[in-house]
Amino acid sequence: MSVKTADLTAQNTFSDWLKPIKRGSSGFDSEGFLDVMTNGTWVGTLTVQKRHFHGTPAVYTDAYDVEDFTENLTKLIEDRSTVVEYRIGFKTGNYTSGTASVRLEQ
Repeated sequence: MSVKTADLTAQNTFSDWLKPIKRGSSGFDSEGFLDVMTNGTWVGTLTVQKRHFHGTPAVYTDAYDVEDFTENLTKLIEDRSTVVEYRIGFKTGNYTSGTASVRLEQ
């Protein structure tokens, strides 16, 4: 299990990227799930972004927006692709005030 956390207090700030994954009952990792959690007192619009990658070393596509929200939440993202990563944060112009504590967890 891997966790990425960040306390966001400005525009154009994001968590680190994290790939969805789950532990199978056999002990092997299989792609699938990512928990997104936010808390704190903040005003603005947080955006979940996704990017694809391929090759060795990895070549990444541009990030694109998946979902926006303006209040704290806990959300499960299901994505069975083996070549994607997600992050969460304030895009330029979308932060007003406060601290948004964000967490991505496999």
